[in-house]
Amino acid sequence: MRKRWLWFLPAALMLVAILTAGGLVWRNLATPPALDVQAMQAKAQAPKAPNGPAKISEVSAITYVQAQTQAARLQQQSGYAALLIPSVAIKLPVFAQMTNLTLAAGVARYFPDRPLGVGNNVFAAHNFHGGGEVLLTALNRVKIGAAVYLTDSRQVYTYRVIDNRVVKETEIQVLAETKEDRVTLIRCEGPIGTAYRRVVVARRVATTKVAATKVHQQVSAPSKLSQWLVRQPWYSAFALLFLNGRITGWLWGLLLAFVSLMLLGGVGFVRQGTAAD
Repeated sequence: MRKRWLWFLPAALMLVAILTAGGLVWRNLATPPALDVQAMQAKAQAPKAPNGPAKISEVSAITYVQAQTQAARLQQQSGYAALLIPSVAIKLPVFAQMTNLTLAAGVARYFPDRPLGVGNNVFAAHNFHGGGEVLLTALNRVKIGAAVYLTDSRQVYTYRVIDNRVVKETEIQVLAETKEDRVTLIRCEGPIGTAYRRVVVARRVATTKVAATKVHQQVSAPSKLSQWLVRQPWYSAFALLFLNGRITGWLWGLLLAFVSLMLLGGVGFVRQGTAAD
């Protein structure tokens, strides 16, 4: 007699497929795009952006997925440097223009008139509250004294973290220009609509040629980001779940299909048991 548990095999296989797909998406979401060294080298200085400092608006995980698919084009348009914080595995492109897409693809400069490595370089990125360490999510784990690197593929500006705290959005003194050379990194702290910001400040301690450091190897390393995966119709549904905690679209359909298979399996399991008796 056929084993009764086989009635649940379709549901079990579907569950394995869902968990596998979810795991792949989770890993891909946390994978930074490849840094376009040629785009950085093509710009002797940061390209001028048409807009001044922009207010950071809240966006959903869909914007992050769009930024992943357009990472190469965005870097060609306004990417001019790279930000690295090895202690928390942050490696992101730096954009000259602040838009929702650039804030979701890396970090964007807040003040176009401040040259790289001079004064207070302020950079910001979107934060997706819900799960997964993407963009600057890991800033809360950056310790005092940790190394921060900015590079334009020619020079490497090395900084050491001197402050890591949460401030209210009204505390704009962190944006002010300074006599010392520093970098200030900002993201939202908390759920959508939060009035708080995570701020990490690092002081410049050295400037070296990029070829004389290990930063060059890290910047040139290929990315494991899968563009094929990003293009799948169910990718955005998993992204919304992981980054925003929302179940929408494909996931509702998958959940309904899984429950249906479980119910059908249960009915078949009971009927076969009754017939055997």
